[in-house]
Amino acid sequence: MLIMKRVVATILVLVATASVSRAQKLNQALAVLQNSTWSGSFSSVGPGPAICNGSLTVKFFPLSKESFAGGVQTLSYRHNTTFSAATPFFPFCQAIGKGMSVVNLDNCSGSRKATVEGGKKVMVPVRTIIPKNGGANAVISSPTCVSDGRGGYRIERSEFPITQLEFTDARKRDALRLSIALSGISITYNLKRAGR
Repeated sequence: MLIMKRVVATILVLVATASVSRAQKLNQALAVLQNSTWSGSFSSVGPGPAICNGSLTVKFFPLSKESFAGGVQTLSYRHNTTFSAATPFFPFCQAIGKGMSVVNLDNCSGSRKATVEGGKKVMVPVRTIIPKNGGANAVISSPTCVSDGRGGYRIERSEFPITQLEFTDARKRDALRLSIALSGISITYNLKRAGR
């Protein structure tokens, strides 16, 4: 009985240590990503046999605490994609993929960050990475503008799990792989740091 209690205690310590380690890694990764710009490629698989790919740029904003995230540190970002025509699924990618790629908040206020695009300072809609379960995992929160049924509008948020977020270079800060599960579609970004 004593041996069994020790085994259970050891397993609990290992699980707790692994959770703390994952949380620390996630928090460190978000801190490295804040206030930076990245460029690279993306690929997506699904639904069914559809494969889309292309190039993208990603701008990460400063870490912040957003009201919709329950008080944890979050990291918002903006990305711009260009779909490659070198796939038989290009029409699908352009029609469906582009629509899913762009965050359009129409008449809603909020969920925007200040940045410079095309030489002009603009407020752009953003998605937000939110740590969950104490940082053991994370989701991407994506805003959508919907009618509130009373002639006004409100922001509704969808969450999609991040299945991989890791630096792939020796310094652990200049090359990034980020994978997302999105309603039957798996998307992977392979990025290199382009600047602060």
